[in-house]
Amino acid sequence: MLFTLLVLFYLIVCVALILAVLLQSGKGQGMASAFGGSAVAGTVFGGRGAATFLSKVTTILAILFMLLVLGLNLVPSSSQAPKSVIREEALKTQQESPAKGLPAAPSGGKSTGPVTPPAKAQPQTPGQTPPPASTPSKK
Repeated sequence: MLFTLLVLFYLIVCVALILAVLLQSGKGQGMASAFGGSAVAGTVFGGRGAATFLSKVTTILAILFMLLVLGLNLVPSSSQAPKSVIREEALKTQQESPAKGLPAAPSGGKSTGPVTPPAKAQPQTPGQTPPPASTPSKK
């Protein structure tokens, strides 16, 4: 809500600043050309009075413009929250299955090291006898 109000006020200051700069006098003409001659402009605004008023308005609007820019950068909006696509994907996969791809833990006792997969059986050709299974000897 505060961010929206600051943006609205910022836009109003921007338009007013543009108008104040465009209304300022150039080299000697200024508002005189807008009123059809220097005689009319001199009686309405005075010779130097219009330039002084418009320069003060421009200065005030420029200061407001700069303060609003700083204020808009300091006030966080809801859409300015940092987002990471990588972090979002990691959270999705972690929520779906936290242990996906990990080997099963041993079921009995303490683990002394990393879990190793069982050895693969050697392919046998026809006519060969398999090697005898080794069993621990009991003494």
